[in-house]
Amino acid sequence: MSGPDMDRASASYLRCAALAASLDPERSPEALLQVVKVAARIAAEFHCFRFADGLIENQALRVASVLPPRVLPAQLSIASCGKRSRARRVLHVASCVFDVGGHSRMIAEWAARDVDTTHFLVTTHQEGAPPPSLARAIQDTGGQTWVLGYSSPAFVRAQWLRTLASLDFDFVILHTAPYDPISVAAFGVPGGPPVALLNHADHVFWIGGSVSDAIINLRPVGAELSAARRFATQNCTIPIPVSKPPATRDRAGARRQLGLPAAQRVLVSVGRSLKYTPSRTHDFYRVARRLLLEHPAAHLYVLGPDDSHYLKHNAGGTVPERLHLLGPVTNPLPWFAAADVYLESFPFGSQTATLEAAVMGPAVVLALAPSTPLLAASDVAFDGLIHNASNENEYCRRVSAALDRQPSRHTDAEQLAAAVLTHHVHDHWLAWLHQVYETLGRLPHTPHTLPIAEPQETATDRAIMEWQRSTNSATASVQAADYLLHAANLAREAGEWTASLRLLGLSSQISGFSTAQLTAAAKVIGRASFRQVTARMSPPAVNDTAADSQHIDGNL
Repeated sequence: MSGPDMDRASASYLRCAALAASLDPERSPEALLQVVKVAARIAAEFHCFRFADGLIENQALRVASVLPPRVLPAQLSIASCGKRSRARRVLHVASCVFDVGGHSRMIAEWAARDVDTTHFLVTTHQEGAPPPSLARAIQDTGGQTWVLGYSSPAFVRAQWLRTLASLDFDFVILHTAPYDPISVAAFGVPGGPPVALLNHADHVFWIGGSVSDAIINLRPVGAELSAARRFATQNCTIPIPVSKPPATRDRAGARRQLGLPAAQRVLVSVGRSLKYTPSRTHDFYRVARRLLLEHPAAHLYVLGPDDSHYLKHNAGGTVPERLHLLGPVTNPLPWFAAADVYLESFPFGSQTATLEAAVMGPAVVLALAPSTPLLAASDVAFDGLIHNASNENEYCRRVSAALDRQPSRHTDAEQLAAAVLTHHVHDHWLAWLHQVYETLGRLPHTPHTLPIAEPQETATDRAIMEWQRSTNSATASVQAADYLLHAANLAREAGEWTASLRLLGLSSQISGFSTAQLTAAAKVIGRASFRQVTARMSPPAVNDTAADSQHIDGNL
C-alpha cells in the first residue's frame, strides 16, 4: 500500500538510525548529529508512517549529555542584554527565517503583541542576517538577535545555544525546522528555562519533543496528532497571531497601489510554490483554468509560484492570460485588501495566509476537499462559518457565488473577519498566550527519551504519503544518499575522519558509488594522512554582521 519509494524511505531511515546508534557521541558528535538530521529529514519529506520517534531522536540526546560547556565572550554577558524592563524574557530559537512566509511573521507578531515581554531571537542555520522587519520587531521589545555561525559544526552551535539560553531567560520557544538536531543537543540536559516547541509543521515528522516541556499547537487538529503520535507530555494551543487590519478597508486604495483596475473582479491566492504542486487528486491550476473560463471578467493573482512552476506541471501548455503568477511577494497584505475573493492554496493549504486574508474582508473559499485536515487550513475561527467544498463542482459554485458579490456573501465575510479578529488579533489572543506562559512557568526543564515509534499506516498517513509523492522530484534513495554525502563532508570538516567515511559508506550502500562520493572519500583519506586534529575548536569570536544582529562563530 505504501509503494516502493516509501518503503525505500523507511529503509534509509532505519539504516541512518542504526548508524547513529553505532557512533560515539564523544569522538564523533558532528557525524552523529548530521546522521540524525538526515534520518529526520527523510522521515519529514518521505513519510515513513511516524510523526516522532525515539529511535532517531534519542541519539541526539546522547550528544547533549557529553557536550562540554562553552564560556561566553565578554560581549555576550548578561549585562549586554540590558536590565529587565518587562515582566519576562523569552528566547525564540529558529533554524532560519525569511522575508517571505508565515514563520517569520508569527515571531514578529508575537513580539509586537506581547508588550510585557522582552523578546530575543537566535537562529541555528541562518546564512545571512535575519529579515530587517523581524530584527526590528525583536529590538523594539528591548531584545537582540543572534546568528549562530552557519559554517561552525552543529555540535558547536548546540553549545552556543545552550550557553545563550543561560542568559536569564524565563522561557525558550523552538520554531525550528522538523529535522534540526541542534536544539535537541543544546537542551537535552536538565536545568535552565522551560522549553516549548511551536508545532508549525504539524503535518510531518519532526524532532524536538524530547527536549520540549510542552508542545504549543496552532490548531486543534495539530494538538490531536501531538497527543496521539508525538508522545506529547504537555499539550498547549495558541492561534496564529495575525496583523491588526486598518480600521476601514480601502479596497480602492489597495488597487491603486497595485495598479489594478477599480472594477476588475479580483481573485487572490497566496502560498509557496510547493503548495500548488498538483497531486493525483488535486490540481489548483486546472481548477483555475475552469474558473477563468466561467468568469471572463475575472483575474486570478497567485503570490508564490511563478510561470515556470505552472509550465513544469502543464507540459506543452501556456499560462492563461488572466492567470497572473507573481512569484514570492514579501508583503501580501495589499493584495488581500484588493481582493474580491481569496482562494486558499491546494493540495496544501496555507493557514497563515488564509487568516490574514480573512481579516482584510474578502470572501474566503477554503481549499478543495483536503485528503486530510492536516493539509488545509482549519481553525477555531472557521467553525460554523466556512468549510471545505467536497468536490470540484461545489468548489466552483462557491467561487462563483462569491464573485457575484451577493449581499449574503458580504455578511459572511464580515462574520468571518470578526471571528478571526476575536481569536487571532484582539485580547483573546493574549489570553491564549498567557495560558501558555502559566503552563510553562509550572514546568521545570526536564528532557526525556522518547519511546520507539511503531509505524502506523492510517488514512492520515496515506494522505501525507500521497501528497509528498507528488511534490518530491527525487526518489527517497537518491535524496538520502545526497544528504549523507553532505553530512560526510561536514563530519570531515569537523575532523571526524573515520565517521565521515562511514557516512560515505552508507551513502554508497543506498544508491551506489558516485563520482561525488569517490571525490569526498579521497579528500577524507588524503587529508587525514597529513593532518591530525589537536583541538576541537579555537577560541570563539563574535563579529558584527548587521546593525541589529550578532554573528557567533567557532572555527576549527
